Amino acid sequence: MGKGASQSDVSHIFDLMEKFAGYGFNKSHSVAYAVLSYQTAWLKAHYPAAFMAAALSSDMDNTDRLETLKRECDAMNLPVLPPEVNQSAEQFSVEAANAIRYGLAAIKGMGIAAASAICEGRAKLNKYKDLYDFCNRVDHKKVSRRAMEALIKAGALDALGPNRPSLLAALPGAHGQAEQNARAQEAGQDDLFSGGSSIAAIAGAIVIRDWTSSDLLAAERESLGLYLSGHPFDQYLADCPHIATGYIGNIAAGASGTNHDAYGSQSSREVTLAGILTDIRKRGNRVTMYLDDSTGRLEITMFQESYQRFRHLLEGEAVRVVSGTLRHDDFIND
Repeated sequence: MGKGASQSDVSHIFDLMEKFAGYGFNKSHSVAYAVLSYQTAWLKAHYPAAFMAAALSSDMDNTDRLETLKRECDAMNLPVLPPEVNQSAEQFSVEAANAIRYGLAAIKGMGIAAASAICEGRAKLNKYKDLYDFCNRVDHKKVSRRAMEALIKAGALDALGPNRPSLLAALPGAHGQAEQNARAQEAGQDDLFSGGSSIAAIAGAIVIRDWTSSDLLAAERESLGLYLSGHPFDQYLADCPHIATGYIGNIAAGASGTNHDAYGSQSSREVTLAGILTDIRKRGNRVTMYLDDSTGRLEITMFQESYQRFRHLLEGEAVRVVSGTLRHDDFIND
């Protein structure tokens, strides 16, 4: 003001500076971000498996983020192998042939302590031979029966039995016998079945018909929070161009990938999409859910009144065809 500027001009200039300070930063800060961006891009380009394994490990507790990163791995032709108690580490790890092995700690109900106990038991006496051997060798104070059920549903014990339902059926007996053996050892006694050979024979006798593909995928999603070995919509994917505006993955990226899309780059448009409805949640006077077709997923929002009207058509993870207005939201990732 001492140089002839008016009060209104000074206030206006200060307001502009204050507004810029909300999102702007100095050159040194910009350079730091640029260097970090270059380094991570270089790592992703030259060591893609290691980079993505680290990215997956950093978000093990966020299943939504894991699903996004899993799709990124698919786009990069990086196989994400299922969890396996004789192969997996606590976190996501790189295996031969540029593949990523699912981390045990990323399974729901596990955690680092339980995953570490499994890896330590494997390191001491080599690989686990069967379900009873596994139950006898792991620390039950760290790996609970519920955690073992999650391991079975996730496919982490597939190498230890005929199939997952058979392993689940044998688990109560195996877990109970292992606890009995542990109590006998603490008391300094030898248990009749502690040798393991007769126990293994009992385990082999429990064989139940395997799950259907849809049941297996449902159990997998329950324990992992995502579909890993396949997707229930895969069998319908080829029909999408005939019944929908396009694939969700392409729609979310800004293009439908089919001849049905005639909306250009409009901020909102009417679309018809097909997929599996998941994660229905009530939020105030609205209900949100996700539509997933294995190429991507979109959040769907409905008012409570509309949800109650169509509730009988929405609940249950089955194939749905949904029509509505598509809008991009800068404040969410979907």
